[in-house]
Amino acid sequence: MKKLSILCVLLSLSVLVFIATAFSATYRIDILESGNPGGWTGSSKTFDDELKTTPVQTLEMDIWMTGAPGNATAGGLWFDFSGSTDKISYISAGRYLTNGSEAGNGPWDPLAGVVVDEPDGPGTLMVIVGHLGSVAPDGDGDIIIAKVVVQYLSAGAADIMVSTIPSTATWGPAGNGWNDATIPTTTFTFLECTVNEDCDDGAFCTGTATCVDGACVAGPDPCPDDGIWCNGDEGCDEVNDQCVPGEPRCQDDGLFCNGDELCNEDDDQCEQINVPCDDDGDPCTDNCDEPTDTCYVCNATGPDDDCCTTSDACATAEICVVEYTDFYVDGTDGDNTNDGTAPDPDHAWKTITHALSEIPTLMVLDDQNRATVHVAASVYNRTMWGGDAETFPIVMKEYISLYGDGYKDTIIDAGGDVYPINNVIMFAQEDYIQNVTIDGFTITGGNAYGGGGIMINWANPVISNCNITGNIAYGMNGGGIYNKRSNTTISNCIIAENQALAQRGGGISCGNQSHLIITNCTIVNNLSGSLEWEGGGGLFTGDDSNPTITNCIFWGNEGDDPTTPEDENQILAREGSGIVVNYSCIDGGWSGSGTGNTDQDPKFFGTGYHLMYGSSCIDSGDSGLTTVIPEFDIDGNERYDACFIPDTGVGPFTYYDRGAREYQGDSDLDGILDDADLSCTVGDNPCSGGTTENCDDNCTFIPNADQADEGDGDGVGDVCDNCPIHPNGTLLGTCARNINPNLTLIMGPPCSDTSECGETEFCMQNQEDTNGNGLGDVCECESDFDCDDDVDSDDANVFLDDFGRNQHNDPCTIEDPCPGDLDCDEDSDAHDVTKFLEDFGRNLYNDPCPSCSPIPPCEYE
Repeated sequence: MKKLSILCVLLSLSVLVFIATAFSATYRIDILESGNPGGWTGSSKTFDDELKTTPVQTLEMDIWMTGAPGNATAGGLWFDFSGSTDKISYISAGRYLTNGSEAGNGPWDPLAGVVVDEPDGPGTLMVIVGHLGSVAPDGDGDIIIAKVVVQYLSAGAADIMVSTIPSTATWGPAGNGWNDATIPTTTFTFLECTVNEDCDDGAFCTGTATCVDGACVAGPDPCPDDGIWCNGDEGCDEVNDQCVPGEPRCQDDGLFCNGDELCNEDDDQCEQINVPCDDDGDPCTDNCDEPTDTCYVCNATGPDDDCCTTSDACATAEICVVEYTDFYVDGTDGDNTNDGTAPDPDHAWKTITHALSEIPTLMVLDDQNRATVHVAASVYNRTMWGGDAETFPIVMKEYISLYGDGYKDTIIDAGGDVYPINNVIMFAQEDYIQNVTIDGFTITGGNAYGGGGIMINWANPVISNCNITGNIAYGMNGGGIYNKRSNTTISNCIIAENQALAQRGGGISCGNQSHLIITNCTIVNNLSGSLEWEGGGGLFTGDDSNPTITNCIFWGNEGDDPTTPEDENQILAREGSGIVVNYSCIDGGWSGSGTGNTDQDPKFFGTGYHLMYGSSCIDSGDSGLTTVIPEFDIDGNERYDACFIPDTGVGPFTYYDRGAREYQGDSDLDGILDDADLSCTVGDNPCSGGTTENCDDNCTFIPNADQADEGDGDGVGDVCDNCPIHPNGTLLGTCARNINPNLTLIMGPPCSDTSECGETEFCMQNQEDTNGNGLGDVCECESDFDCDDDVDSDDANVFLDDFGRNQHNDPCTIEDPCPGDLDCDEDSDAHDVTKFLEDFGRNLYNDPCPSCSPIPPCEYE
């Protein structure tokens, strides 16, 4: 601990001489150090030259008046040390009314005045003194009239200015006996030390301090740093009273891959030189392998790592090499007594069940030795036309994959209600089943407690290019697929018309903390039961599972509860699950996580869920922005860019479609492209007159390979023309005039533009069907009242019965309508005669009526 001292030196003795008739007096300030109440030496009352003390000690300043006569009146003193509050701090002030021995009435006399503390802020105070007439001076005529107590804080000079204050209230005859003169400023110097020994703390590492001008000054560091960064920071050992060297920086670590470490003194940093392996830019290589001291080593974790197929450096690495052994099954011509080594009848096995049981006995199955079973087109069921047959469920084995010859012709059918009912395919091992693919099958006829089509438990299979349909879960979730405790990838699949009778997930159920990736799938017309559950006809997920859905269509799925919102019939998430849906088409919309989704009608064609021209799912998918997208669709078709449809998708190819089937430009699959003339506009050049080449399909939603348009040649094929006897298509129309919203008057010849018709007529070039009865307006026989496919005298009699009826004469009403009011103007008059005559005479041989088409009654008030 450094020694502290204080030296209180009175540099200036302030003297005030009062020149007045009352009296004259001299003032003096004494400062008393702690432990020396008198503060002076001998009778001369001079201050000590050197005083030792420590910080926070208190000091007392006494104010003396010399030569005061009796009967003096009240007055005051003003103290100001506001500029020195960092050196001293005011504690208290007092006013004495005693003699020099400080005996008598004590320091406070209410009759003589008051003390006002800090009237102008810290460091200023006013002391009121007075009523001195009762004071008996000592032998020298001196009396103490006030004192101030302060606290010493730190070394340095402290200025104290004292001035008198004229009285504002007096006692006795000397009312003006105080002089308002200012005592010159008094400076006290507080010293931290007087000799070097006062500053010595006895510690080696702090150096030797010296006393300079009353303050301790630290000595030099005995162990200074040499300023060289590379050799570390030098230090001091206080225990042993010695200096210690710094730890050198940038020492070589002895590693091959790091090269040689070098300390750069100029930049104060470590550098590596002679690094042996430059970065080759391939993320699949570590660039350097320390154990073998070699460069560019594959960092794949196994054969299924993407690096094995994307990196040349990994392609031949031992860890990437997988041996696939091919086996063959033919349900029509195979035999289970064969060896399964070739596709011909002399080698192929007959059943998938036998292949899965036999292969593990023929080879070692592991991460780098796997089996592929090629399954020929056939129906694999419980009978197989006699002899060997499938048993269900088909239990999958690790490292064995099944590849069918296309879902259309390779069918695995568990028989539905055939006993014993069971799953079609099952992943049932308790150990995690890895590296299994099921591709190219129709999977149907499953009827099981849960997971009717495929039960996946503790596995990570890939299911692709499959049609999973007609399966039932009668007790639990997952009519088509039940994915539990598994991470499954499903792509390019149609999952349709499956049922979970009792619970949820008619199409797919995902639970027990599973992850499911569903890409480019069409999940439609599946049904979930109600009981206490609701929704989830397409997909149900729960138990903290997290499916990711991309480019899929969920449409027409239902729950058994009619009050369930449409979107929850498609996808239902419960129990902490989190679903992300991107660039998919969801019946009823999707408000959860994801982007790019739509609720517009996908416009399916036929029973195979093909996309028809005009579908919102065409050219609007994700081609690889959020996940890996199959390059081909379920039918093996390449992705198709329809030039007449704007590309609104994302990723590297913005024309990928949603759903399992890519639109191929031929909505009805009749071999005639919707835009066969490649003009990028559908219907601008429809086939006509039997032409089928370089012209657009004249009926995009009904197959018509011959493109027949023989009835009227209007550019709409006969198979979908709602009026094949009058032109009303894309090339030709019929001049017509609207009488009212229910009637169109056919005025004359075919036309290609309205300018070819009369002033009040227009060229009807569309398939308008105002009353929605399936017949184009230009083909209606409004006057065929008796629906016998002609307009003759019988119809004329009906018309005549109404002729002349009007608002004043037997008006037409809703209860008693007027069939003859063909223009719905509430009467039957000459205007209606004109309309009747348009149809009169039509029969089976003369412009026949296509079918009976009664006019809806007019809406009368």
